[in-house]
Parts: sequence; structure tokens; C-alpha cells
Amino acid sequence: KLSLVIERLLVVLKEGSGWRAIHGPDVAWSTVYAHFRRWTKEGIFAELSQTLPRESTLESRLGAMDSTHVKVHRSGCNPAGGQSAQAIGTARGGRNTKIHAIVADNGEPLAMSFTGGNNHDNPQARGLINAMDTDAGVGTLIADRAYDANATRAAIEAAGCDVCIPPKANRIAPATYDQATFARRHVVENFWEVLKRLRRVSTRYEKLKQSFEAVVHLAILVQHLRGQFQSAQFRRASSF
Repeated sequence: KLSLVIERLLVVLKEGSGWRAIHGPDVAWSTVYAHFRRWTKEGIFAELSQTLPRESTLESRLGAMDSTHVKVHRSGCNPAGGQSAQAIGTARGGRNTKIHAIVADNGEPLAMSFTGGNNHDNPQARGLINAMDTDAGVGTLIADRAYDANATRAAIEAAGCDVCIPPKANRIAPATYDQATFARRHVVENFWEVLKRLRRVSTRYEKLKQSFEAVVHLAILVQHLRGQFQSAQFRRASSF
């Protein structure tokens, strides 16, 4: 019966279905949801996604840091403890959750955090850098102009990485950066695209931040096992 629970859970992940929509004579929707909540509270999805086999490299490699907005469905807009406590904020596009991540050039997520959609990228950078796996072998960290701040640059250098961030236009003494290296920042955008093929990630239906984090970790696990993160160029384009 556990295989049926996992099968229905994957349907929810891919199609964005409501929990009651997966009810059937072989397994009740409440059973699937109970398993999901228990595994979420125990941190099973996060642990599995973080223990996936990583591609080891002897050479230093690139990492890219960025964020993406996820629209919050009306069913997730009234969480216990208030919206801000559950990483929901109001931006120009309405209620959003923002996922921040550092992604290696082969598509491996190295660090991740969740905030409300009205939070700026740069304040989250130091936490991501400190949480980055030191064994990942990242030699250069790429980010866009939103991360151009002295504190962020210092944090990247303190982590033993070279900085590749284009300077803002108002910089008195703008720093130089390698444009060819910066062009490879697309790997983090590809990472978001791969995750958002799954509708439960592209739109947030969960009221609780903990539950949405579990959905994202499950999505990483599923897409990794399907080989979507195996190529640095993300050349594979199969449907789920």
C-alpha cells in the first residue's frame, strides 16, 4: 500500500491536484496526506534530497545564486501564525513565496532558503553562502547585480570563492567581472525551470512553510532521479 501512497503523492506533485481529488477505493486521500505530513515533520524529504549522490570534481567549479517567485494560491493564503511567519509576502504580483538557492554548474542545489515574496535577494545571500556545502568544490560564485554589495562580496571571498557579480551603475569604483563566466549563470535559471515543470512547485498551495519546503525537496528528489540535473546544460527535455 505504501507504493500507492507514493504514486498518489507524485500525482499531487506533478498535477497540483487537491488532496481530496486523489481519493480512491484503493487508498484514501487522508492516508496519503497523513504520510506526507509525517514525513515532512520528520524531515525525510529534505534529508533525502540532500543525500543524493553528488558529482565529484577535482577541479573547482562554478556556482550560481539567484531566487524565484512562486505565486501563492488562495487556498494557501490564510496560514496559522500569519502570512509572514509562513514565508508569504505581498509583492507587485500579489502574494508570493520566494525561493533562494545556490546551484552548481551541473545542476546540484547547494543551499536553499524560503522567504516572503517581498524580501530582497541580497539580505539572504550571506545565509545561503554560509549554508553552502564546503565539499562542493565551488571555486567561483556567480550572481546578478541584485547581489552587488560589499558585505556579499566579502562573504563570498570568505567562503573561498571568486566573485563574479556585475557592478551596479551607481558604483563609484565598480569591480571587474568576467563576462564569459557570468554568461553561465543560466544554470540557476534552468534549475528553476526544471523544478517548475511540477505544478505543485510552480504554484504554492501549502499554507505552511514547512510543507512547501517538503514539496520543493521532493521535487528535487524526483527530478534528480529522472536525470534532469545530470547535464550542466540541461539538454534533456523529457516530460514527467
